[in-house]
Amino acid sequence: MRFWMDVMRHLEPVMADYERLFDGWEAGGVDGLVLGPMNFQETGPSFHGTATFTPNPSVYAELGVEPPASPAQEYADRRRLLEQMLTAAHERGWTILIFQAQSGAGTGGEGHHLVDAKSQAATIARMCDCLQHYPMVDGAIMDGPEWGYEITPEHMDHRSYFFRDLPETLAGKCAEMGYDYAALVAAKDRLFQRLHSLTPRDVAVCAGGGLFGALELFGRDPDLVAWFRFRSELLMAYFRGIREGLDAHAGRKVKLGVGPRTPAFAPLCGYDLRAMAGIVDILLPKHYFWHRGFDGLYGTVERYVRTLTRWSPELSDADALAVTALLFGIEMPWVQSRRDLDAGFPPEFFETIVKRETRAALAAMGDPERVVPWVDAGRKPHDGDPFTAADLRQTLEAAAEEGLTRFLYHHQENLSPSEWAVMSDLCGQAWQDGEAGYQPPDEPVL
Repeated sequence: MRFWMDVMRHLEPVMADYERLFDGWEAGGVDGLVLGPMNFQETGPSFHGTATFTPNPSVYAELGVEPPASPAQEYADRRRLLEQMLTAAHERGWTILIFQAQSGAGTGGEGHHLVDAKSQAATIARMCDCLQHYPMVDGAIMDGPEWGYEITPEHMDHRSYFFRDLPETLAGKCAEMGYDYAALVAAKDRLFQRLHSLTPRDVAVCAGGGLFGALELFGRDPDLVAWFRFRSELLMAYFRGIREGLDAHAGRKVKLGVGPRTPAFAPLCGYDLRAMAGIVDILLPKHYFWHRGFDGLYGTVERYVRTLTRWSPELSDADALAVTALLFGIEMPWVQSRRDLDAGFPPEFFETIVKRETRAALAAMGDPERVVPWVDAGRKPHDGDPFTAADLRQTLEAAAEEGLTRFLYHHQENLSPSEWAVMSDLCGQAWQDGEAGYQPPDEPVL
């Protein structure tokens, strides 16, 4: 097994010492680099900064959109050093991908981001501009857009909230695709109300019943099924548009990667993983399993249980877990209540859940070289509870047993000594504490 290292948004610390870092990473098993968004930091750690390149107006003109403003500061020395670093990675034979290459796109249209043609053109133009500016780079990774998957009221104003996914800005597109917008909205509202009226008897009758049990639990609602189909068809059309735009305007063949949630949750987000195989070059499902924080499997399961038992007070935790299993296929018999999630991950978790999620991604793409899951672990992954070195080892070993050959570690600033010891042992030259040379940064950076 090998892996790619994710640098994320703090480029300067890596640029300043890239030869030593690259030597250390390569010895540990790294054969690829993911970095971006492509911004220099102004002052201290930030999600924002100054773009690393000046836009080429002709790229945007070709797609009929306005270019973004040029950076107020060019930082010529930093630009030169960044290009030297990327060239050095390329000369090592590493795969190099830019995360969110569309960052800093110019003004789009006013419609919904998944249907507005001008917004998509602005996204494609920015990606092409970025990739043309760095010819040593192989392609780009997109982290969404996608539909919501969380139902907790606390997520109501967050991009991941499930029940905000049918704004009126989609009505026209619904009609164009042959869907009745009002019927879809009504089905969404019926689902919301149904989740507020579940009983233990409902669960006992339907849980374990697979597809037909789920249909029975939610009222055999054809418009609800239509809503899920609409979500998937629209999202797949969006990514096809991105793929076609890159093929037409990038000026060279570039790779496109997309990072959905783990396969159990991906359909709720609108992904048709089999269709993705014909759209993207690389699928990067999020092998995120921690509790609390965000995007971790345990954390999402807990939030579903918490919300379902609030909305339908007759339900026990076990009832809510059965509903969650019916929805997502996540069956964890070692978890009977929310408290059990705090007990961590028994061997059965890796043998069943990790292997299933890996197997599904590999089956969808049909080639292990096209599946590179995001992996996060350590002290506070995505603000979540610790995911230990032992958890990491069992995750990687279970995934490798299913045929996985590569993963993407998120991200280098958080890398702890225990994680590095595990990853280097499995993928390269085993590292131990006290050795000279590369030392994992072990910094708490989200």
